[in-house]
Amino acid sequence: MNIKNKKIAITGTLSSKRSDIVAMIEKNGGEFSKSVTSNTDLLVRGTTKVCQNYIHSISGKEVVYNGEAKTSKAIKLGIPVISEADLIKTIH
Repeated sequence: MNIKNKKIAITGTLSSKRSDIVAMIEKNGGEFSKSVTSNTDLLVRGTTKVCQNYIHSISGKEVVYNGEAKTSKAIKLGIPVISEADLIKTIH
C-alpha cells in the first residue's frame, strides 16, 4: 500500500513517539490528520490500555475513551484501520 497523498490519523498508545510516526508518514508523502473525518484515508491504531464506554449523565450520549472513538468512527465511515506495525511494513 502506498501512503503518498493519503490522509492518515493516529490513535491509541504507540511503541514509537507519536512525533516520529507523524514524521515517517510525512516523509513518505502522507498527510497527518489529528481527527478522523470522511476525508481520512487510513487510521493507524496503537494499543489501548483501557476501553471505557458510558452514557454521559447530562447529554445522554455514549462517551468512549482511549482511542476507541476514532476507531469506531473510522469503522462507521469505512476507513481502513491498521496497526503501527502494518504501517511500518507498508513504508519499508
